[in-house]
Amino acid sequence: PNFVTEVVQHGVGNRTKLELPIIGQRNGCVASIVCSGFHELAQRCQDQPNGAHALTKYIGRFFTWVVNIITAYRGDILRLVGDTLIVLFEAGNDSESFHSACGSLCCKHSSEELACLRAAACSMELHKRLHHLDVGNCSGLLTLRIGVGIGSLAFVVVRGISYTGSSPSNEFTVTGPPQIGR
Repeated sequence: PNFVTEVVQHGVGNRTKLELPIIGQRNGCVASIVCSGFHELAQRCQDQPNGAHALTKYIGRFFTWVVNIITAYRGDILRLVGDTLIVLFEAGNDSESFHSACGSLCCKHSSEELACLRAAACSMELHKRLHHLDVGNCSGLLTLRIGVGIGSLAFVVVRGISYTGSSPSNEFTVTGPPQIGR
């Protein structure tokens, strides 16, 4: 899927021209979701008829499911780096937007606690549905490892460096205590 993270959308706002750097901070839970098994799956698929097509289909379907589950829990995918997704579950005032935000009739959780509940529930749903996912013809398994941290997260968007005459790309990175020890 093609998307721009909500953190960047808020940083850009309604400006017609992107002015860099964009620097910001958000509070909440950050999930680091590592999807593994792709290398083994690619090796198995290469010996199959239409193996490249099957591999593309499996990976596309897998990440579509991952993205759909994350967005259902209001997670914001900040980065996809290799086989790892960095997802922010922002602390917001869910109690104002949702009656019984945590599911109890008298929710007294803080916004950070509610963000952690969403991150944990999303992680459990991903694990339940997609961990050890059988990918069919290529007889491989895709697995997930998920870590969750809470705290303040800083982000920055800067102009990248152009290589060999290409136009420079913008780079987005995140850092903060929730990211340490991934």
